[in-house]
Amino acid sequence: MMPLHCFRFFLLFLFVFSLTVFAGKDEKEIRWDEAASEVDSFPFSKQFVDSVISRHKVEQPQLHLRSMKQLVTCPAETLVYTVGWGPFNAGYVVLTTRYNKETGTVTLGGKALSNNFISAFYRMRDYVISTMDEKGLYPLFFEQHLREGKKYKSNEYILFDNIAGKVHVQSRKKFKTVEAPKFTYDYLSVLHLLRFARAIAPGDTFSEKLFIHSKVHSIRFSVKTSKPKKVEAGTFPCILLKPKLAGEGRAFNKRDKLEIWLSDDKRRIPVAIRSKIKFGAINARLIWYSRTDCDGKQATEQATEQATEQATEQATEQAAEQAADQNTEQDTEQDTEQDTEQDTEQDTEQDTDQDTDQNTDQNTDQNTDQNTDQNTEKSTE
Repeated sequence: MMPLHCFRFFLLFLFVFSLTVFAGKDEKEIRWDEAASEVDSFPFSKQFVDSVISRHKVEQPQLHLRSMKQLVTCPAETLVYTVGWGPFNAGYVVLTTRYNKETGTVTLGGKALSNNFISAFYRMRDYVISTMDEKGLYPLFFEQHLREGKKYKSNEYILFDNIAGKVHVQSRKKFKTVEAPKFTYDYLSVLHLLRFARAIAPGDTFSEKLFIHSKVHSIRFSVKTSKPKKVEAGTFPCILLKPKLAGEGRAFNKRDKLEIWLSDDKRRIPVAIRSKIKFGAINARLIWYSRTDCDGKQATEQATEQATEQATEQATEQAAEQAADQNTEQDTEQDTEQDTEQDTEQDTEQDTDQDTDQNTDQNTDQNTDQNTDQNTEKSTE
């Protein structure tokens, strides 16, 4: 039987209450990228996975047993979340997606990393990975590598045989094979399916098969309201998704409430996840994300869309600049014309005043001279 730790990651770092209640803000907080690099050596090698497939005699190839229309292009992305209980921060969760065109697969990664304060009591460096079929979006191989506390260490896997309808499970202590419906999911791959292959809107309900707690359970999703959600990475228009798991399980059962806020756009980014527990709630909030596109037609289409958007923006900016330049030139010309007219009017007025003054002076002088001459003549007579 697989330990409870496997689903703890899906609940996003359900850490021990007695530790987190005393957690405060660490002045020398870890960098999530540095902590994430500590677990990069955990995954199984390709040789080991091939040996597992051979040992359990799983028919090959398991690829492309179905094809699903995907709602978006094939992104490669990194999503980083801060995880905490109430006001206390416990660490980070890092989710990654990588497409491999050569193998026709998608690799989903999830890293759970305790911060410095929590690590002083209970250090956590967990890494789970799900490999999916690129076209059919169903899981092929799931691996889980846990490093918790001072001594706990576990390397486990689930091998999905979608042709025979079985899953081969290697837990920390034992191995078993379980009958499972075709296209049964693990908790990483089911989230990817919801994001990229299913159109959802408020009011929708649907179910998927999920292998958890060493059994196959039916998980039912209800799509609730749509509204903006503000997190550290920004404000996103979101839809609220509420999953419910049928059956027993201490980490996730009918009494627990899980809320997943997905961005209401073609990317469907998990913006926030909230798990209500007996004492409060565990919250994961998106703080940083990065996306790049893989090679191929879909990526080209998206690149074209982006190029078109950029061209439109540039054209708009250029048009605005040209309009501004034209307005500036027109304003300058108008100002120049007005200044010229004003100067001309002032010069004309000045010339007129000068001419008038000169004429007045001349007339005055002439009148004075005439009067003087007349008076002189009279006096002489």
